[in-house]
Amino acid sequence: MHYDELFKYLGRYNRYLWMSFLLLALSVMSEALHSMIQVFLLVETDHWCSLPGWEEACTEEGLNTTECEKMMSALRPADDSNTLRIDESKCSQYNYTGFTLGSNISELENTSSCENGWVFDDSQYKTTVTQEFELVCESARLVSVAMSTAFFGVMISAPFLGNLSDRYGRKTLIVACYSCYILLDFAAAFSPSYWTYVTLRFLASLTHAGVFMPAYIYASEVVGPTERSLATSIAGSFWALGYSITALYAYFIRYWRTLLMSICAADVVILAAIIFLVPESPRWLHSIGRFDESENINRKASKYAKEEIPDEVYKLLREEQVEEEDVHTKINKASVKDLFRKKVIFFRTVVITSLGFVVNLVYYGVSLGAIALSSDDYITVALSAATDGGVVQ
Repeated sequence: MHYDELFKYLGRYNRYLWMSFLLLALSVMSEALHSMIQVFLLVETDHWCSLPGWEEACTEEGLNTTECEKMMSALRPADDSNTLRIDESKCSQYNYTGFTLGSNISELENTSSCENGWVFDDSQYKTTVTQEFELVCESARLVSVAMSTAFFGVMISAPFLGNLSDRYGRKTLIVACYSCYILLDFAAAFSPSYWTYVTLRFLASLTHAGVFMPAYIYASEVVGPTERSLATSIAGSFWALGYSITALYAYFIRYWRTLLMSICAADVVILAAIIFLVPESPRWLHSIGRFDESENINRKASKYAKEEIPDEVYKLLREEQVEEEDVHTKINKASVKDLFRKKVIFFRTVVITSLGFVVNLVYYGVSLGAIALSSDDYITVALSAATDGGVVQ
């Protein structure tokens, strides 16, 4: 007797199992939020060389704000169209040593980098990682480093975390990884330097795959064969929903440290709900021989169905599982190396991995760059999330 026979008794849309799955899917929403919030954390805002002392000089000379800004703008050279990577009007200044308000501006020739730092436009974003650590001009490449590092962590950890979910359980791994990246991202909100921020975000990214991969598997295990496509699609919708919520968070919270802490605070509530309300996957428990635990969950689920599951059904399922090779032994022997031992499996592994890499490269490239396509960052990100498919559905 196959495990799927249970769904004849549990029903196609068992309320208990589906509510458990939907509650667990909130962790997928959270993972998307943590991944994509860097669109707003690392956004570039307008900036100019800081010119200390000039505002005081303007005040002494009786110049109004407009006149003073015009004078200060004149101390910044115009952008050179021949240099595509750097905007000189934002990244350099004239050497104004000895220059006074009564001097002739046309006499200024020599330029230098912004030796006194930058002034950032805070009309939209009060603080960002880019502003606080001055990731502009020659340091602008560090923004890409921060983003790439986070996704690199997901890529290198995914193969190992998938195996761990088979060993220790879907819910167990989700709770462990979810807890880790909440703590690490909360710590990142207190980063005193750019490299501290990057390191903590990288460590957090190592646990991301331990949330969304087991959640997709869980979705397919607690529903019948005919509902699995629907369940995994819904899990994908939660990811798109999480991505779209980043715009809502960023719209109301304009300080990057507060933004990151607020997300983590909300996650604590979701994590607590998962720990106390969501059971482990009964199918996984059955597959590793923990029959009593699996049956207890299914008996609880059957209370929401039209009929109880007969004891004879459980007995047949146990006998079938016992007749098979010991599952614990199989799991302990299995490893990533098995993907490369046989030619057919090796070929499929290479093809699937390559396609996944290309698809993700294009998807995240478009998603992370979407904010530059419109003047309204929040609507653009929300629409970008909607095109993911989940929210639209």
